[in-house]
Amino acid sequence: MPLLTDTALDAEVAAAIRGDRNAFARLVAATSSLVSAITLSETRDLDLAQDAAQEVYLQVWSGLGQLRQPGSFLPWLRTAARRQARRLSIHRARRAGGRDADAALEQAADAAPGPGQALLDAERAGLVRDALESLPDEARETLILYYREGHSSAQVGRLLGLSDAAVQQRL
Repeated sequence: MPLLTDTALDAEVAAAIRGDRNAFARLVAATSSLVSAITLSETRDLDLAQDAAQEVYLQVWSGLGQLRQPGSFLPWLRTAARRQARRLSIHRARRAGGRDADAALEQAADAAPGPGQALLDAERAGLVRDALESLPDEARETLILYYREGHSSAQVGRLLGLSDAAVQQRL
């Protein structure tokens, strides 16, 4: 879904605050790539990022009544996405060190692709992950929104509250 204008976004937020589920669905559609980029940037794990994104929207739906200014929706959403992704990452790290470590090892040993291909895929993914991890969080979010989610630099700027020039510099 294309990015909503400020006026349209504020109107959808106001309607969602009043309990309009369709307006909230439109907000989710308009902001899902933003939330996905942030959660992926924080967790560095696609499945965990998707779980975090779902939790974010559940929290946002239940907390919309506390939002005083519709114009504060995007910053509030970005903060919620970062916090939830960090919470899930910490929770997963604690579990992996305990009794779930054996299950994680079994999943890692699944040899669906051939060993050579799996090695190449893992190496490629590791290089990309290392390159992304070496970047500051802000730059990582910008890159994911632009390259992975396919937004224009103007759209990325609007989602992150940046000027187009700042987005171009981060890219």
